[in-house]
Amino acid sequence: MKIHPDLRYINLEGGPGNGKSTQSVLLKEYLENKGYKVSCFEEPSKKKGTIGRDIIRDLFLKGLLKVDAYGAMCLYYADRRDKNEVEYQPALDLGEIVIGARNYDSTAVYQTQRMGLDVNLFKQYHNLNKAFLAIPDLNIIMDVDPYEAAKRRYAQKNDEADVFEAKADDMRKTFEGYNKLPSLFDDEKFVMINARGNINEVRDILIKVIEAFDPSLSKFMKLESGFYVLR
Repeated sequence: MKIHPDLRYINLEGGPGNGKSTQSVLLKEYLENKGYKVSCFEEPSKKKGTIGRDIIRDLFLKGLLKVDAYGAMCLYYADRRDKNEVEYQPALDLGEIVIGARNYDSTAVYQTQRMGLDVNLFKQYHNLNKAFLAIPDLNIIMDVDPYEAAKRRYAQKNDEADVFEAKADDMRKTFEGYNKLPSLFDDEKFVMINARGNINEVRDILIKVIEAFDPSLSKFMKLESGFYVLR
């Protein structure tokens, strides 16, 4: 089955430990086997010499750099604008499908819901930067139990928990924040999936979602929460 031509940028979202990085790679493999050219990107940047790696990952997320919610938002958007220029947009210009693990949705959750940034201030700043960002055609929120996600996250021995993941209860607050995304970005499409199964089960659900996509989401049902689910 062919993917709708308007589905160029797929963003996988949700709290830490929900498997979005793993699933982005599996989706890439699936689409490449179908003959598509695909690029996967993860935020914040991991490449040395970038704001995402040198400042956000190595300092801020490790608690070595103290900034307020507004300052944190500015750091993430600076990294994001750079990624758009050197990664997202070049791939899209080449006709590739882009799969992202996190974008400004996560900034909205962490900086407004966890750090207390005023929602209207976030929206104003986001709107000022939209012209410099790649906008997803589809956001997929991978819903998992926050306590199971915490177990997964802490089991990743090579990746220490960051300042937002100190306790399982912190994870719960983060996941609750993702449930508010449709009200923050009412001009975007958010599909919620059950990501509580094993890796292959979740991959199969994601494949069904992207194969069912059309711009009107005609094969999906909209819930009162603002999320869409596959019929």
